Amino acid sequence: SSFLSTEDFSAELRNAKDVAAQIKYVKALELMGLDERSSYIKATGLLLSINDLVSGYRDIGTLLRTCYDEGTLIVAFSDRNIYFNYDTDKNGDSVEFSSEIDQVSRDFIERNDYPDFLKFITAGSVKSAEDAGAVLFVDYQGDIGIKSEVIDSYLSSGTLTWKRTYEGTPTLLVTRIGDTRNEISPVSLGLSQSVTVEFYPVKYDTQSITGDMYYNQFNNSAWMADQLNSARVAMDFDDWSATLVVWAEMQYGGVASFLSSADVSSSEGNQVLPIDEDVYKETQKFINKTLPDFLEFSDMDVETSLIDEMFDGFLSKSGVRELLTNLDG
Repeated sequence: SSFLSTEDFSAELRNAKDVAAQIKYVKALELMGLDERSSYIKATGLLLSINDLVSGYRDIGTLLRTCYDEGTLIVAFSDRNIYFNYDTDKNGDSVEFSSEIDQVSRDFIERNDYPDFLKFITAGSVKSAEDAGAVLFVDYQGDIGIKSEVIDSYLSSGTLTWKRTYEGTPTLLVTRIGDTRNEISPVSLGLSQSVTVEFYPVKYDTQSITGDMYYNQFNNSAWMADQLNSARVAMDFDDWSATLVVWAEMQYGGVASFLSSADVSSSEGNQVLPIDEDVYKETQKFINKTLPDFLEFSDMDVETSLIDEMFDGFLSKSGVRELLTNLDG
Protein backbone atom coordinates (compact mmCIF):
# COMPACT_ATOMS: atom_id res chain seq x y z
CA SER A 1 0.00 0.00 0.00
CA SER A 2 1.09 3.59 -0.47
CA PHE A 3 0.71 6.53 1.82
CA LEU A 4 0.37 10.22 1.02
CA SER A 5 3.30 12.20 2.34
CA THR A 6 3.12 15.89 3.27
CA GLU A 7 5.88 18.42 2.96
CA ASP A 8 6.36 21.55 5.03
CA PHE A 9 6.51 24.64 2.79
CA SER A 10 6.28 27.15 5.64
CA ALA A 11 9.93 28.16 5.24
CA GLU A 12 9.46 28.78 1.52
CA LEU A 13 6.30 30.80 2.25
CA ARG A 14 8.11 32.93 4.81
CA ASN A 15 10.93 33.48 2.36
CA ALA A 16 8.49 34.52 -0.38
CA LYS A 17 6.83 37.00 1.98
CA ASP A 18 10.22 38.39 2.98
CA VAL A 19 11.17 38.86 -0.68
CA ALA A 20 7.86 40.59 -1.45
CA ALA A 21 8.23 42.77 1.64
CA GLN A 22 11.78 43.72 0.65
CA ILE A 23 10.67 44.78 -2.85
CA LYS A 24 7.85 46.92 -1.44
CA TYR A 25 10.17 48.32 1.23
CA VAL A 26 12.70 49.53 -1.35
CA LYS A 27 9.92 51.07 -3.44
CA ALA A 28 8.48 52.82 -0.36
CA LEU A 29 11.90 54.32 0.43
CA GLU A 30 12.20 55.54 -3.16
CA LEU A 31 8.82 57.25 -2.92
CA MET A 32 9.68 58.86 0.41
CA GLY A 33 12.88 60.13 -1.13
CA LEU A 34 10.85 62.21 -3.59
CA ASP A 35 9.72 64.28 -0.59
CA GLU A 36 6.29 65.05 -2.05
CA ARG A 37 2.94 64.73 -0.35
CA SER A 38 1.56 62.37 -2.99
CA SER A 39 4.64 60.13 -2.74
CA TYR A 40 4.34 59.92 1.06
CA ILE A 41 0.69 58.89 0.65
CA LYS A 42 1.63 56.19 -1.88
CA ALA A 43 4.47 55.00 0.35
CA THR A 44 2.02 54.65 3.23
CA GLY A 45 -0.03 52.18 1.20
CA LEU A 46 3.07 50.10 0.48
CA LEU A 47 4.21 50.13 4.11
CA LEU A 48 0.78 49.02 5.32
CA SER A 49 0.79 46.16 2.81
CA ILE A 50 4.26 45.15 4.07
CA ASN A 51 2.89 44.96 7.59
CA ASP A 52 0.14 42.65 6.33
CA LEU A 53 2.81 40.37 4.85
CA VAL A 54 5.33 40.51 7.68
CA SER A 55 4.08 42.16 10.84
CA GLY A 56 6.59 44.61 12.32
CA TYR A 57 8.93 44.35 9.34
CA ARG A 58 12.15 46.28 9.98
CA ASP A 59 11.47 49.96 10.81
CA ILE A 60 8.12 50.39 9.04
CA GLY A 61 6.55 51.76 12.24
CA THR A 62 8.94 54.72 12.15
CA LEU A 63 8.55 55.09 8.40
CA LEU A 64 4.75 55.11 8.68
CA ARG A 65 4.87 57.89 11.28
CA THR A 66 7.12 59.88 8.96
CA CYS A 67 4.75 59.38 6.01
CA TYR A 68 1.72 60.48 8.01
CA ASP A 69 3.58 63.49 9.40
CA GLU A 70 4.87 64.60 6.01
CA GLY A 71 1.71 63.75 4.06
CA THR A 72 -0.83 65.35 6.38
CA LEU A 73 -2.14 68.84 5.65
CA ILE A 74 -3.69 71.08 8.29
CA VAL A 75 -6.85 73.05 7.53
CA ALA A 76 -7.80 75.75 10.02
CA PHE A 77 -11.33 76.97 10.63
CA SER A 78 -12.03 80.32 12.21
CA ASP A 79 -13.11 80.26 15.85
CA ARG A 80 -15.65 82.99 15.06
CA ASN A 81 -19.21 82.20 16.18
CA ILE A 82 -22.11 82.78 13.78
CA TYR A 83 -25.77 82.52 14.71
CA PHE A 84 -29.33 81.92 13.65
CA ASN A 85 -31.17 84.77 15.38
CA TYR A 86 -34.77 83.74 16.00
CA ASP A 87 -37.67 86.14 16.44
CA THR A 88 -40.77 83.96 16.60
CA ASP A 89 -43.65 83.61 19.03
CA LYS A 90 -42.06 80.60 20.76
CA ASN A 91 -38.40 81.24 20.16
CA GLY A 92 -36.31 84.35 20.71
CA ASP A 93 -32.98 82.57 20.98
CA SER A 94 -29.74 82.91 19.10
CA VAL A 95 -28.50 79.49 17.99
CA GLU A 96 -24.81 79.12 17.19
CA PHE A 97 -24.22 77.05 14.05
CA SER A 98 -20.49 77.48 13.39
CA SER A 99 -19.76 73.83 14.20
CA GLU A 100 -22.45 72.60 11.78
CA ILE A 101 -21.21 74.62 8.79
CA ASP A 102 -17.62 73.67 9.68
CA GLN A 103 -18.60 69.98 9.62
CA VAL A 104 -20.24 70.32 6.21
CA SER A 105 -17.02 71.94 4.97
CA ARG A 106 -14.84 69.20 6.48
CA ASP A 107 -16.94 66.50 4.85
CA PHE A 108 -16.59 68.24 1.48
CA ILE A 109 -12.81 68.64 1.84
CA GLU A 110 -12.39 65.01 2.89
CA ARG A 111 -14.40 63.77 -0.10
CA ASN A 112 -12.00 65.63 -2.39
CA ASP A 113 -8.73 64.76 -0.66
CA TYR A 114 -7.25 62.00 1.51
CA PRO A 115 -9.15 61.82 4.83
CA ASP A 116 -6.34 59.96 6.60
CA PHE A 117 -3.95 62.76 5.70
CA LEU A 118 -5.96 65.73 6.91
CA LYS A 119 -6.03 67.48 10.25
CA PHE A 120 -8.60 70.13 11.17
CA ILE A 121 -8.00 72.80 13.79
CA THR A 122 -9.51 76.13 14.84
CA ALA A 123 -7.63 79.40 14.75
CA GLY A 124 -8.37 83.03 15.49
CA SER A 125 -6.72 84.49 12.40
CA VAL A 126 -4.71 83.74 9.29
CA LYS A 127 -1.54 84.43 11.28
CA SER A 128 -2.38 81.96 14.04
CA ALA A 129 -3.37 79.38 11.40
CA GLU A 130 -0.02 79.90 9.68
CA ASP A 131 1.83 79.54 12.99
CA ALA A 132 0.06 76.19 13.48
CA GLY A 133 1.27 74.98 10.08
CA ALA A 134 -2.09 75.20 8.29
CA VAL A 135 -2.28 75.41 4.51
CA LEU A 136 -5.79 76.86 4.46
CA PHE A 137 -7.82 79.21 6.66
CA VAL A 138 -11.61 79.00 6.36
CA ASP A 139 -13.63 81.84 7.87
CA TYR A 140 -17.43 82.12 7.93
CA GLN A 141 -19.05 85.45 8.74
CA GLY A 142 -22.58 86.83 9.00
CA ASP A 143 -25.62 85.89 11.07
CA ILE A 144 -29.04 84.91 9.70
CA GLY A 145 -32.29 86.34 11.03
CA ILE A 146 -35.31 84.03 11.23
CA LYS A 147 -38.61 85.74 11.97
CA SER A 148 -42.31 84.98 12.03
CA GLU A 149 -45.32 87.04 13.03
CA VAL A 150 -49.07 87.41 12.83
CA ILE A 151 -50.08 90.77 11.38
CA ASP A 152 -53.40 91.44 13.09
CA SER A 153 -55.70 93.78 11.16
CA TYR A 154 -58.83 91.91 12.14
CA LEU A 155 -60.66 94.77 13.82
CA SER A 156 -59.67 97.41 11.26
CA SER A 157 -59.98 95.47 8.00
CA GLY A 158 -61.07 91.93 8.83
CA THR A 159 -57.77 90.26 7.96
CA LEU A 160 -55.01 88.30 9.67
CA THR A 161 -51.70 87.54 7.97
CA TRP A 162 -49.37 84.74 9.00
CA LYS A 163 -45.89 85.63 7.75
CA ARG A 164 -42.45 84.11 8.10
CA THR A 165 -39.11 85.26 6.75
CA TYR A 166 -35.42 84.64 6.98
CA GLU A 167 -32.67 86.80 5.62
CA GLY A 168 -28.95 87.34 5.79
CA THR A 169 -25.81 87.50 3.70
CA PRO A 170 -23.35 85.00 5.16
CA THR A 171 -19.89 85.17 3.65
CA LEU A 172 -17.12 82.62 3.26
CA LEU A 173 -13.51 83.80 3.14
CA VAL A 174 -10.95 81.15 2.20
CA THR A 175 -7.24 81.96 2.37
CA ARG A 176 -4.49 79.72 1.01
CA ILE A 177 -1.65 80.52 3.34
CA GLY A 178 1.27 79.54 1.10
CA ASP A 179 0.63 82.24 -1.49
CA THR A 180 -1.90 84.32 0.53
CA ARG A 181 -4.47 83.86 -2.23
CA ASN A 182 -7.97 84.39 -0.91
CA GLU A 183 -11.47 84.06 -2.27
CA ILE A 184 -14.61 85.69 -0.87
CA SER A 185 -18.05 84.25 -1.55
CA PRO A 186 -21.11 86.08 -0.15
CA VAL A 187 -24.48 84.33 -0.38
CA SER A 188 -27.74 86.23 -0.14
CA LEU A 189 -30.38 84.17 1.65
CA GLY A 190 -33.99 85.24 1.66
CA LEU A 191 -37.42 83.79 2.29
CA SER A 192 -40.75 85.57 2.52
CA GLN A 193 -43.92 83.51 2.76
CA SER A 194 -47.31 84.71 3.89
CA VAL A 195 -50.92 83.63 4.01
CA THR A 196 -53.62 86.25 4.55
CA VAL A 197 -57.04 85.19 5.75
CA GLU A 198 -59.87 87.57 4.89
CA PHE A 199 -62.83 87.13 7.21
CA TYR A 200 -65.58 88.26 4.86
CA PRO A 201 -68.35 89.03 7.42
CA VAL A 202 -65.98 91.22 9.44
CA LYS A 203 -64.24 92.89 6.51
CA TYR A 204 -67.52 93.97 4.94
CA ASP A 205 -69.51 94.18 8.18
CA THR A 206 -72.28 91.97 6.86
CA GLN A 207 -74.02 88.68 7.49
CA SER A 208 -75.56 88.69 4.02
CA ILE A 209 -74.20 87.47 0.68
CA THR A 210 -75.61 87.07 -2.81
CA GLY A 211 -76.84 83.76 -4.17
CA ASP A 212 -73.90 83.68 -6.57
CA MET A 213 -71.43 83.99 -3.69
CA TYR A 214 -73.27 81.35 -1.69
CA TYR A 215 -73.43 78.72 -4.44
CA ASN A 216 -70.13 79.44 -6.20
CA GLN A 217 -67.93 80.41 -3.26
CA PHE A 218 -68.74 79.98 0.41
CA ASN A 219 -70.79 76.80 0.03
CA ASN A 220 -68.74 75.44 -2.88
CA SER A 221 -66.20 72.73 -2.03
CA ALA A 222 -64.20 73.11 -5.26
CA TRP A 223 -63.79 76.88 -4.80
CA MET A 224 -62.67 76.47 -1.20
CA ALA A 225 -60.29 73.64 -2.14
CA ASP A 226 -58.66 75.83 -4.83
CA GLN A 227 -58.04 78.57 -2.26
CA LEU A 228 -56.62 76.09 0.21
CA ASN A 229 -54.31 74.61 -2.41
CA SER A 230 -52.98 78.07 -3.29
CA ALA A 231 -52.25 78.72 0.38
CA ARG A 232 -50.38 75.44 0.68
CA VAL A 233 -48.37 76.25 -2.44
CA ALA A 234 -47.34 79.51 -0.79
CA MET A 235 -45.57 77.46 1.85
CA ASP A 236 -43.36 75.70 -0.72
CA PHE A 237 -41.76 78.68 -2.47
CA ASP A 238 -39.23 81.22 -1.23
CA ASP A 239 -41.18 84.32 -2.17
CA TRP A 240 -44.90 83.69 -2.29
CA SER A 241 -48.15 84.85 -0.76
CA ALA A 242 -51.76 83.74 -0.88
CA THR A 243 -55.13 84.93 0.37
CA LEU A 244 -57.97 82.86 1.78
CA VAL A 245 -61.44 84.43 1.80
CA VAL A 246 -63.62 82.69 4.36
CA TRP A 247 -67.13 82.90 5.77
CA ALA A 248 -65.87 82.91 9.35
CA GLU A 249 -65.05 84.99 12.39
CA MET A 250 -62.11 84.96 14.77
CA GLN A 251 -63.02 83.92 18.28
CA TYR A 252 -61.29 84.69 21.58
CA GLY A 253 -57.94 82.93 21.79
CA GLY A 254 -57.21 83.31 18.09
CA VAL A 255 -59.41 80.47 16.84
CA ALA A 256 -61.19 80.80 13.51
CA SER A 257 -64.84 79.78 13.72
CA PHE A 258 -66.68 79.19 10.46
CA LEU A 259 -70.32 80.26 10.34
CA SER A 260 -72.80 77.45 9.80
CA SER A 261 -75.26 79.57 7.79
CA ALA A 262 -75.57 82.74 5.74
CA ASP A 263 -78.29 85.24 4.96
CA VAL A 264 -78.54 84.82 1.19
CA SER A 265 -80.16 87.60 -0.84
CA SER A 266 -81.98 87.10 -4.11
CA SER A 267 -84.61 88.82 -6.26
CA GLU A 268 -87.22 86.88 -4.33
CA GLY A 269 -85.97 88.10 -0.96
CA ASN A 270 -83.54 86.90 1.70
CA GLN A 271 -83.36 83.45 3.22
CA VAL A 272 -81.01 81.82 5.71
CA LEU A 273 -79.22 78.87 4.09
CA PRO A 274 -76.85 76.38 5.74
CA ILE A 275 -73.12 76.20 4.99
CA ASP A 276 -72.03 72.57 4.58
CA GLU A 277 -69.34 71.70 7.15
CA ASP A 278 -67.51 69.57 4.58
CA VAL A 279 -66.90 72.72 2.53
CA TYR A 280 -64.77 74.43 5.18
CA LYS A 281 -63.61 71.63 7.50
CA GLU A 282 -60.10 71.31 6.00
CA THR A 283 -59.69 75.08 5.69
CA GLN A 284 -60.60 75.51 9.35
CA LYS A 285 -57.92 72.96 10.32
CA PHE A 286 -55.43 74.78 8.11
CA ILE A 287 -56.07 78.14 9.79
CA ASN A 288 -56.20 76.86 13.37
CA LYS A 289 -53.41 74.26 13.24
CA THR A 290 -51.25 74.46 10.12
CA LEU A 291 -50.68 78.23 10.12
CA PRO A 292 -49.47 78.40 13.77
CA ASP A 293 -47.11 75.50 13.01
CA PHE A 294 -46.06 77.30 9.83
CA LEU A 295 -44.89 80.25 11.94
CA GLU A 296 -42.61 77.90 13.89
CA PHE A 297 -41.16 76.41 10.67
CA SER A 298 -42.52 73.02 11.75
CA ASP A 299 -42.84 71.89 8.14
CA MET A 300 -39.11 72.18 7.45
CA ASP A 301 -35.74 71.64 9.11
CA VAL A 302 -34.91 75.29 8.66
CA GLU A 303 -31.37 75.18 10.05
CA THR A 304 -30.23 72.18 8.00
CA SER A 305 -31.93 73.62 4.92
CA LEU A 306 -30.21 76.98 5.36
CA ILE A 307 -26.78 75.43 5.96
CA ASP A 308 -27.10 73.30 2.81
CA GLU A 309 -28.31 76.28 0.75
CA MET A 310 -25.54 78.43 2.16
CA PHE A 311 -22.75 75.96 1.41
CA ASP A 312 -24.03 75.27 -2.12
CA GLY A 313 -24.00 79.02 -2.67
CA PHE A 314 -20.42 79.32 -1.45
CA LEU A 315 -19.30 76.55 -3.82
CA SER A 316 -20.94 78.27 -6.78
CA LYS A 317 -17.88 80.54 -6.89
CA SER A 318 -15.23 78.60 -8.79
CA GLY A 319 -12.33 80.16 -6.88
CA VAL A 320 -13.70 78.95 -3.54
CA ARG A 321 -14.33 75.47 -4.91
CA GLU A 322 -10.78 75.33 -6.29
CA LEU A 323 -9.18 76.25 -2.96
CA LEU A 324 -11.27 73.71 -1.05
CA THR A 325 -10.62 70.89 -3.52
CA ASN A 326 -6.96 71.56 -4.35
CA LEU A 327 -5.20 71.81 -1.00
CA ASP A 328 -1.78 71.12 -2.48
CA GLY A 329 -1.99 74.35 -4.50
